[in-house]
Amino acid sequence: MDAAEADEPRATAVNGTAVAAMADAADGAGALLVQISTDYVFDGRPGRPWREDDPPGPLGAYGRGKLAGEVAARGARQHLVVRTAWLFGQGANFVEAIRKQVAAGRRELSVVADQVGSPTSAVDLAAAILELLTVCARGTVHAVNDGATSWHGFAAEIVRRLGVEAVIHPITSAELGRPAPRPANSVLDTTRLRALLGHPLPPWQDALGRYLGQQAVRPVQPGPGA
Repeated sequence: MDAAEADEPRATAVNGTAVAAMADAADGAGALLVQISTDYVFDGRPGRPWREDDPPGPLGAYGRGKLAGEVAARGARQHLVVRTAWLFGQGANFVEAIRKQVAAGRRELSVVADQVGSPTSAVDLAAAILELLTVCARGTVHAVNDGATSWHGFAAEIVRRLGVEAVIHPITSAELGRPAPRPANSVLDTTRLRALLGHPLPPWQDALGRYLGQQAVRPVQPGPGA
């Protein structure tokens, strides 16, 4: 997000303009275009969770680019726009950032407490998208793990499940001072997802537990010359 703020034209080209080319290609092949979007297309006003038909109002360059991608995707004759949020999975993510800090011996961390959303497993999201395709879903659908918390609450649960005693200090977004603005309320309403699939995604705490368990048993790859 911060990189998008520093170079909005490039971010929009990747997240927006490129999707229009994908929509044209999908139409040419008679294919369905599935576009992954974000909670950051909303302005984050406090209140109820965001529904699919709520008017977007992105606060920053990243959200504006992703919104442009949604508009372009809807230009395809067959399209499915899946909005998600706060993803964790293979590679760099918030869970690994917290784990890395406590593994390095840090026992006091400061984490933002005034942004609320739904931590979401990339594995659960992928499974949900496959299910949505199976039921021939079209249009826009919100897909996140069930429940909501702040980044501070997320960090506290990560540390608890790691079995580490650490103090998580709550701070504000202003105190963190990141270049890109973040919405205070990123919670997405998943009523349509539940109606389409017949069930919600698992609670985010369950998804986190599975992720940490899988990571714990992942074999260490030998280094060069081993």
